[in-house]
Amino acid sequence: MSAQARRALICLSLGNLWFLPVWAELLPSAIGGRNLYYFAALPPRIHYWLLPISVVLLAAIFFGVSSALKRSAFTEAVFLLLLVIPLNGIRIQIDALALGSLVRVFGKAGLLGAGLAGLALGVWLLLKRRESLVRAVLGALTMAAAFVPVTFGQSLWNAATWEAPHDPSGYLVKDADAPAPSRRMLWLLFDEADYELIFEHRSPNISLPAIDALAARAVQLTNAAAPGPATAYSIPAYTSGREVLSAMPVARDRMLLQFAGAEDYVPWSQVPTLFEMLHDQGARVGVEGWHHPYCRQFAAQLSYCRDHLSPPLLDGRGMGAWEMQWQRLLQSFPLVYRLGGGILEDSRLRKTELESIHEGALALAADPSIDFVWVHYPVPHLPGIWDAGADRYVLDRQGSYEDNLELMDRALGEVLATLDRSDLAGITDVIVTSDHQFRTKKNDDRRVPLLIRFAGEERGARFDGALNARVAHDLVLERFAGKITDVSSLLDWLGERADYSGR
Repeated sequence: MSAQARRALICLSLGNLWFLPVWAELLPSAIGGRNLYYFAALPPRIHYWLLPISVVLLAAIFFGVSSALKRSAFTEAVFLLLLVIPLNGIRIQIDALALGSLVRVFGKAGLLGAGLAGLALGVWLLLKRRESLVRAVLGALTMAAAFVPVTFGQSLWNAATWEAPHDPSGYLVKDADAPAPSRRMLWLLFDEADYELIFEHRSPNISLPAIDALAARAVQLTNAAAPGPATAYSIPAYTSGREVLSAMPVARDRMLLQFAGAEDYVPWSQVPTLFEMLHDQGARVGVEGWHHPYCRQFAAQLSYCRDHLSPPLLDGRGMGAWEMQWQRLLQSFPLVYRLGGGILEDSRLRKTELESIHEGALALAADPSIDFVWVHYPVPHLPGIWDAGADRYVLDRQGSYEDNLELMDRALGEVLATLDRSDLAGITDVIVTSDHQFRTKKNDDRRVPLLIRFAGEERGARFDGALNARVAHDLVLERFAGKITDVSSLLDWLGERADYSGR
């Protein structure tokens, strides 16, 4: 191979790696289907046609600049620094290497120390081993060129076979002649609500009147451990009543789960769920879902469903699509996402999701055609979008988790007020809980709130036994079956399960 041909191959390989974050949004195999599972729609077809052109254009820029410059210590150092972009692009695809995850593991001081050590090592390599390092990198890029036909081929295949999917939404089954329910339940799940920070170490700068009023009238579990370490684990654990060890999204409507005590993975949609069991008993189930695509997986079990998923990161049409690809590339540069308004975009999206989910929750709370209501709220999970002191949304800067707790409380209060004004308050139980604790706090307290208010009951109670919060799955089934009739029987039932596995 001639020197010019090898230079062109290396430039093409480097350009392909620079666009790795964009490839990850387009090609399911790149990140295990997460882009298909968690997003509301597929990227438009035009992106699959344009991205190979973008890679070739960037490679041509690299080729032209490298051909015009004479090889020197400075140009070799610049070349090596260009690798920071694809390396950071790889890092942001791995959850364990996300900045928040690294801070939780090493702490800010430890992460800063590791960064300085890495910088010192890089400077030493540039000064002492530059030529050897350049040869190794050139060899690696030459081998990585084998990925170019893979990414280009997948992209063109997806462009040729692209079809817009249709997802179920809204009232899937509505029987106007169905008898009025004799028992209803409203399950409100607030993502990342933390028991300790709500009840034991609450910030003095916030007030939570709705949750305090509910706790005074409800059975409050003070030692309920989160059903899993993250939303991907906890929601399947709640719906199945089983401990989830691993959760892998592999398609738009398919997440594989590994349960405790099992070796094989099974699709979540094929696992008996709380929704399915209630549906089989004749209950009409309604879901306002977030994060997970509930409607794609459980439509046959639901009478009503709306998913609130993120739009694809690559959207747009025509030249706007091309601009978006390059913008997404720039966001993979270190610090560009944070300094370039990425957090503002996240905050705007979270506000839109919250308002839409809350609107649906208010409607379902007083809807006599739905017997079991499941609402998955995206707060108090960060980004912080509320200013408790000013009593308003804040989108132009990063708010705090504590402020988001007050936003959660406002939503809870409005839903309960809507329910209490309706004719259904006398037959509707309420469960309020969370999927996991606030994960960036310094201690390892995994407790989440679990409040159970039975219709017609005004007497509050505490249960201090250690349980896993996924016990709520069995509680719902027992309550609908008439086996748990009042607060006393609930406390007895909980006491029998104080050694519930997985606490």
